Amino acid sequence: MAQRIEIKGPFRYVLVGLVILFLTGNWLAPDLLAGLTGSGSRSWRLLRSGHVERHHRILTDHWITAEKGTYETGVFPALGGEDVIVAFNVDQIEGSVGFRLIRYHWGFWPEYVWSEGIGQDQAGRFRIPVAATGLYGLKLSYFAFSGDIAFDWSVD
Repeated sequence: MAQRIEIKGPFRYVLVGLVILFLTGNWLAPDLLAGLTGSGSRSWRLLRSGHVERHHRILTDHWITAEKGTYETGVFPALGGEDVIVAFNVDQIEGSVGFRLIRYHWGFWPEYVWSEGIGQDQAGRFRIPVAATGLYGLKLSYFAFSGDIAFDWSVD
């Protein structure tokens, strides 16, 4: 026989509010919410650091089944004069991979501050200087991709 759970008191309104916030965020800003909760393969995020892994293997050895998409780390604060550090390892079979640093304004469009493409089978580190204090985010883009991507990022 099924049991019924009843939530009483003010906690019920907090719970309903969190569910509505999660559903609304998933509908209006899925990339931002994915950066906060993690999506796809493996990822975690603290306020000013994080780790992301993406794995995609094509089954038919044909570019049509390769993956395309983006991943955003979510918004993080950075002060002018600090550096955003990205340590990456790309085991790429085919396709293209790129990183972008985005500065968010109160306006409608974000500003792309820095961009860099990654070649096949590369590992390395980027040190990106932050010119102005504000809210920033990292964006990983891949097109016709097959392989593995892992990167750690932090603000120093």
